[in-house]
Amino acid sequence: MLVLCLEGAHGTGKSTIIDQLRKLGVNVLDEAFIGMPSYNVHPQSLCMESIWLSHWFERLLKLQQTNPDDLFVCDRSPYCAELYTAKGRYGAVLEPFIRAQIEELKASAGIEIYTVNITVERQTLWDRIQARLALEPHRQQFNEDSYEWLTTVLDWYEAHRWDFSVENNGDMANDADAILGVIRSMLGQIHKSVPAFREYAASPVSPIVGGDLAEQVRFRTEFRPV
Repeated sequence: MLVLCLEGAHGTGKSTIIDQLRKLGVNVLDEAFIGMPSYNVHPQSLCMESIWLSHWFERLLKLQQTNPDDLFVCDRSPYCAELYTAKGRYGAVLEPFIRAQIEELKASAGIEIYTVNITVERQTLWDRIQARLALEPHRQQFNEDSYEWLTTVLDWYEAHRWDFSVENNGDMANDADAILGVIRSMLGQIHKSVPAFREYAASPVSPIVGGDLAEQVRFRTEFRPV
């Protein structure tokens, strides 16, 4: 089973790309694909994030039982827990723990997990976030109105080790081709580097089938402005 995790700061376009991949027929798991209980500790405490991580990996193991040869694309990866657990206080504790579990799932269960970091130039990203806040002011509760917090988040993403990285500086709110370009770049990188993904893409039942991968993305998806 293949798992692609889209990562990046808030506003980089992860959810939009996830929506377009869903239209390709790819199995997607959005950011809230695991429901978490509420206890008398902060939801981003080390304890609660550890529970979330366990549920994240358990979900993949359950999916593998019924979908052993499928591809899943996730909105965020387990590594985001490093950043959000007490605002990064326990990142050094969690990082080797997460990486070891990913390696174990590949070696023991045949579940291959890859991360794709979506990047946006800082000023472009800040402008995009401000526009979204005007439409969705409730996002202030997540500190999205703080440039200082955005800088902290971006510094963390730039310092982290990711499997792949793709730029998304286009105007995704009005230009469907920008979305297409990001997806083509991302899938093209993975197709060249991950043997298991090439096998999946060549499968007769795969939504991404043979030939020129970029052209398959173009023809199999009807893109509209979002």
